[in-house]
Amino acid sequence: MGILQELLKEIKGEELTQQVRVICDKIYEEEKHKMQYPQLAPKGPRIFLTLEVPGRHEKEIGFVSLEREDNEVYVVRYSTLEKYRIDKENIEDTVPPRIRKVWIIDENKAEKILTKFAKTVKMLIGE
Repeated sequence: MGILQELLKEIKGEELTQQVRVICDKIYEEEKHKMQYPQLAPKGPRIFLTLEVPGRHEKEIGFVSLEREDNEVYVVRYSTLEKYRIDKENIEDTVPPRIRKVWIIDENKAEKILTKFAKTVKMLIGE
């Protein structure tokens, strides 16, 4: 049994949004140590999870986010930021990453939503 199925068994009975949020929180706890620029990652009330991925070229950093657009409508957003734009002195003053691509997830089950997100992340990191 996969990790995703085990997590889903733990939170069975919760509404879809809560299931996705709990699983994303657990994924972030496992992956946050891999992020070089966590303070630049897109944040907001609709963003459930953001992971750092490679940019389109070596002079960029990228972020992939799982977000809720509407009630039970989820999207994956890929954003990038050129490394030279990062203000090393005051990182909070850095220009936010620019959205490059959006994928709509047309699913209504937490397992399928997170599986599609994981496949997108794998594609972006080149696996």
